Amino acid sequence: MRIVPIGKRSIYQVKAVISILLILVTTPPHSLAQQRDPVKATNPVFILSGRISLDSLTRYVQLHSVFRFSFNSRKIQGDRQIYFAKGRYPLPRLLQRIRQSTGLYYNLHKEHVILQDYPPRGWTDAPSVPGGPRSGGGKRVEQPETITKKAPSVVAKTVRIQSVLQPIPQRRPIFARPLFVRPPAARPAPQPPSRRIPDWHLQAGLFAAETLYGNLRVEAGLSFLHVLVSHGTDGTRHLWQIGLGSVIRKKENTAWQLFATWSPLHAQFPPDTVAAFGKAYSGKGWWVNAGLHYSGKISGHWIFKTGATLNLLKTAYYVDGQLSNAINVFPMTQDPDKRYVLLKSPYYMVNTFNRNNPTNYKGWIGLTAGIYYNFHF
Repeated sequence: MRIVPIGKRSIYQVKAVISILLILVTTPPHSLAQQRDPVKATNPVFILSGRISLDSLTRYVQLHSVFRFSFNSRKIQGDRQIYFAKGRYPLPRLLQRIRQSTGLYYNLHKEHVILQDYPPRGWTDAPSVPGGPRSGGGKRVEQPETITKKAPSVVAKTVRIQSVLQPIPQRRPIFARPLFVRPPAARPAPQPPSRRIPDWHLQAGLFAAETLYGNLRVEAGLSFLHVLVSHGTDGTRHLWQIGLGSVIRKKENTAWQLFATWSPLHAQFPPDTVAAFGKAYSGKGWWVNAGLHYSGKISGHWIFKTGATLNLLKTAYYVDGQLSNAINVFPMTQDPDKRYVLLKSPYYMVNTFNRNNPTNYKGWIGLTAGIYYNFHF
């Protein structure tokens, strides 16, 4: 056997061949595809027909182009169906069709297409030309860099999709770039159910009115419904009032309050004539007082409260406990409805007093004003 010595030139040739083989083995297939097929890398064209789900469509585009899709699967359902009329769809036109069919927005950043359910910053819904530089509702799509070198007339390999019954196989090349998926937003920690603190209402104060000049009132309960209890006097008689109130509008330093109170009335009348001695003359009735109060903060817990009231007074006359006409109680007295009354007002808007009737009603509009202490919880 004859051994042929290898020269330095042959050694360099062997090293060059080994280097080329290593480059071919380690280079990802899609990189080679981009070098071999510049048209497919820059302007992919897809032939579509029929309905296809969003998941199948994105996988199809990723398998046959350098573009990658990503979206939040919690907010966007991948089984949404998109209908494509039979035809050729460049990437801008395909994105426009996704926008029209699903209402989703897209943001194209280099080779990544991000689908989202809210418009990106600067999005406008101006009309666009299919396949032009704007697509899918006005968001400008970044165009790949144009190739100045004359590219060979090569048409990107396409796959015809007939219907959703023939989905694209979920196979990916060994050296395919991993799909960029936006990480799902962190789910906020569950908060314990908040307990609503009741809006308590507790006030106490002094006020004056046209009938009772000095009054002490306490209001307690909730803002929307609370109890009112007050005691007042005009110097000759003392009356208790009880009722309900409700704050209908409340701000930081002011409030509006509706209220209504009721007070039972009773009084003994002196005999009108000498012949009437030995008999008991009395009057019984009730007084209803309702109105609207406005309150404003003075300082700290102190507030000023004022408002208008509607008043209705009923009076009935009795002789020895029996209901009787007023003329039997006051046969000689002039204007008994002014001298012998259960509650006196400066004026009356309504007065049904008649000597021949046992009962009468009186009505008027009054005013109140007072200072209260507001207890805060």
